[in-house]
This record gives sequence, C-alpha cells and structure tokens, in this order.
Amino acid sequence: MKNERKTFRTFSTVLKISLALLAASFALTLTSCGDGLKDDLEDVFSTIYTFYAENPDENSETASVSQSYEIGETLTKDTLPSTKNSKFAKLKEGYKINGWLFYNNPLTLSTDLPENISYTTDDGENESNVIQKILVTSAPATFYVNEWNPITYYIILDGNGGYFTKDDINYPETEPYPFTYDTAGTLEANPFTRNGYIFNGWLRNQNTNSTVPDLRNGAEIFNLTTTDEETIRLYALWLKDKIKITFDPGEGSGTMDALENVTVGDQLPKCTFTISEEGKQFSSWQWTSSDGNRQCWYGDEATLDEGNYPNEDATLTAQWDWIPLTVHFQSNSESIEREFRWGQAQNLPLISDLANENSAFTKSGHIFAGWNTAADGSGTSYSDGAEFSTTSEKTLYAQWTPTGASVDVKTNSLSVEYSYTETGIIFTASDTEMVQYIWSYNGNSATGTTFTILYEELPENESCQITCVAFSSDFTSTHTYAAVITKN
Repeated sequence: MKNERKTFRTFSTVLKISLALLAASFALTLTSCGDGLKDDLEDVFSTIYTFYAENPDENSETASVSQSYEIGETLTKDTLPSTKNSKFAKLKEGYKINGWLFYNNPLTLSTDLPENISYTTDDGENESNVIQKILVTSAPATFYVNEWNPITYYIILDGNGGYFTKDDINYPETEPYPFTYDTAGTLEANPFTRNGYIFNGWLRNQNTNSTVPDLRNGAEIFNLTTTDEETIRLYALWLKDKIKITFDPGEGSGTMDALENVTVGDQLPKCTFTISEEGKQFSSWQWTSSDGNRQCWYGDEATLDEGNYPNEDATLTAQWDWIPLTVHFQSNSESIEREFRWGQAQNLPLISDLANENSAFTKSGHIFAGWNTAADGSGTSYSDGAEFSTTSEKTLYAQWTPTGASVDVKTNSLSVEYSYTETGIIFTASDTEMVQYIWSYNGNSATGTTFTILYEELPENESCQITCVAFSSDFTSTHTYAAVITKN
C-alpha cells in the first residue's frame, strides 16, 4: 500500500511538471489567438469522465452522466460527483451515492486500474472499497456507483401557537425526528396543547386557512422528500372549540337568532328568512373569512365539518336564486327534459342537439317546424332555438311538416346524413378513411361529399334509389351507402 501511495505521488509530480512546461509553451499563443482557438486548446487540456448509476455489466441500459475535468486536477472522494450535484441528482431519486468504482478505459476497454486512480486512504495505511483520489490525465475513464444508500430526512413538529411542557419549560417545537427514504415511519403523537382550541392534525404550509389537515395525528410517513438531510416542518392545525354564528338575510328579510358556542359537528338551522321577489327561493348560506381568503357555501340545515368549519366567529349570508322549473320536450312519444329558471329568458335547445341525444327527435319525410304548447299545434308556437321563459313546469311538443319525399336507408357501411329542406333532400357523406365519393341516382352520377335531390325531380308513384360508394386513397377499401326515396 505504501508502494501504491509512492507510485501515485511520483506519477502526480511528473504529470504536473509536464503540464506546467506544456502550459508555458502555449502561454504566448493563448494570449494572441482568437476565442475559437482558445476553446480548442482548452479542450486539449481536459478529459471526459463518464459516471454510471450501476455497473454496466449488470445493467447495460443504466443511466449515465458525463463531465469534463482539467488535466492535472485532483479529485478526492469528497469532490467526486454526488447527488448534491444537479447532474447526478436524478440518477436514483431518494438515494445518495456511497462512493465510486473504476469501470474501464472506454478507448482500450481495459479494466486494469490506472496509476492515476487510488483506492488508498489519505494516511496511506488502509485500502478503501471505493475510490479515494483521482489525478486527471488525458486518458478517458468510466466509473460506476459503488452503492446507493437511501437518504435521511427530518421532521420537526411546530406547535403553531401551541406548546408542550417538559421540566417546567414550554417548548414551541419538537426536536427533529429522522426518517429514511423508502422506509415507512410513524409520525410522533401530538405533544402540544392550546387553550381554547382543538388539535386537528398537521399542515405542510403554515400560511393557509385550511381546516383540513395534510397529515393526521400519528400518520404513517413515507417519502416526504427526495432531498438528503432536508428538514420538514409540520405545523399544528388548530380549530377553535367555540365560535359564534350570526345570519344575514341578504336580499331577503326577517330575523334569525345567532348561534353561540358552535363547534365542529353542529348543525345549522333551517333558513326562516323570506324574500318578496316572486320566483326566488333560498338556495344556500355563504360565508367569507375575515381576511377574504376563504369562502364556504352551506345547504339548509347543513352540518359543520372540518372542511367547512369557519374557525372564527362568522356571519352566514342567505343566497337566493330563481326557482328551477322542468321543461319537457316531446317528440314521437319520447321526452327529453331541460331545466329553466323561473321567469328567466333562455334559449330553447336546437332540434339537432336533441336528435343527437335521441333519434326520436327526427321524423322521416318531415321537416321540423318548431315547438308548440299543444300536441295538435293549437297552442303557442316557438321556433327552433327561440328565446323562452316560463313560471311553471311546461311541455313543448315537436311540430313536423311533411316534405316532398321520404328516405328509407338500406345499406349504410358509409357514414351519410341527410336533411330535408323546402325544395329537396341534402345527403352528406363523411368518413375519415375515405377520400373519393361517387354518387349515383336515376342514371346520373356525381362526385363530392354532398349530393342534393330536388322533390320536383322525383318520379311520380314510384320509388328510386340513391347510392354512394366511397374509396380510400389507395382504392383498396370501399364503403357503400344506399337508400330508397319515395315521393310523398
């Protein structure tokens, strides 16, 4: 081992003298040359080392990081790459590097330990199982991690206004508790008390109005961080054990008694406020925290839980909304419902949207003619998508006008939709796999995605057929549509 130390020192001295002479010979050149040549010369005086996360013989796909070092630079165990270096931090998340081992010279593939790499400790007396020192030479080298150790992190419990007492001394926080990555641990039980408050768990962020904890008392702790030696502070979450709640009618009127000594689990009373505006009713209670950073809404007779508890004296304001009413849309004995608000103008749904939900909202050989409050069309009429308001539940009936013809689909391996107009029928084909469409009707043919047949062109007292054949770009695939058209 002493011989190895002597050899390493001799090799180091010779290399440094050689580099000094070489650097002196280039000094004048470096001061007079351009930036490009300077960069090239700097490359000459550096070496690339590659570091693998695992032994490449055991895992050929292991992650690696390459780094440049100046020739003549001495690397020690403490200055060799570690997970504190951002380049190496993600090699294995939650673990740290415990030393490096020499792998090979990537040019010669030799695995023999070079003279510039030493496993001997600084005192020269002991052989280590990991590299202790590297004197950078022009020869490239590769290394791999000796061992990955899980990181250690610490948790401090902060009383956040509470204290625990030990030997007649009040402490606002605990000592750090150590935890190991990938090993489950248990959070210490809460030692703190706070007068007038109930402990409700732990928060990661002190500056929050949340009443719901991030971690429960005595929770299991697992991998809260991937940073070695990080200290995490958890803050006690306190809920006031008693608050006062008052009630504001908002747009309404009346009075309600305030609630005293309210706590988590208590139930709010039924709203007894009234509102004079016709068509409105109570919808909820609304509360905003005193600092404006938190809001909650409560239903009638809601129960206060940790999620909606105000945690301060609070005023709940009554919210009022228009009474919801159901409008039924009827077509061919099928019905679809939509919600409208009392007396508020809203647009009726388009018949095309209803037809997408239910095919009963189409009628072959007919055109949609609007809605009517009576099935026979004797009531009030509304056009498609018209503005509509009501103060009671209503049923609207689809009205249909016969067209000049009806369509009976026979074959439909091709996606084709058709629509009636006052003068004819428009067929539209759509298929993402097809690029060419050929239509045939009554001895005539045409190309394109749409084809129109006029009622006046249809023969009397007989049916005729329309077909469409669609082809893919290479003509290896075809889809077909066929339908029979009968004049009314």
